[in-house]
Amino acid sequence: MSYQILASFATMLHHTITAKLDDSNWFIWSKKMISALCTIDMSAIVMGSAAYLSKSKRKEWNMSDGKLSEYIFGLVSDEYQYLVEDTETGSAAWTALKGHFKKSTIGYHMSACKELYNIKHDAFCPISAYIQSLQSA
Repeated sequence: MSYQILASFATMLHHTITAKLDDSNWFIWSKKMISALCTIDMSAIVMGSAAYLSKSKRKEWNMSDGKLSEYIFGLVSDEYQYLVEDTETGSAAWTALKGHFKKSTIGYHMSACKELYNIKHDAFCPISAYIQSLQSA
């Protein structure tokens, strides 16, 4: 098992992840990114380490993990690149992005539900306006 990042990985990322990460697409972006990382046996970055590796494989993995931060940086929209611009590894970049975009707290869930349920359809407005309000909630 090799942990080297092939030159074709960048091309694959370009075709797999067509939209840069922003505040509206974490779920889809992260799933595509995990899938891409699996193709090069680097999916352990989402866990933060590869503790199960031998010392010889860990050195190779760490080198590749360092290169992944650059790939991840390029897949984040300009508005959010500050989150990963100083990270030295893909693991650190993933942790920073996950901490910002994956807000799975009960408070966040409750406020999101409140916002969604407060949207009312005005019969004098086109249905497209109501649908747009739901989609942006």
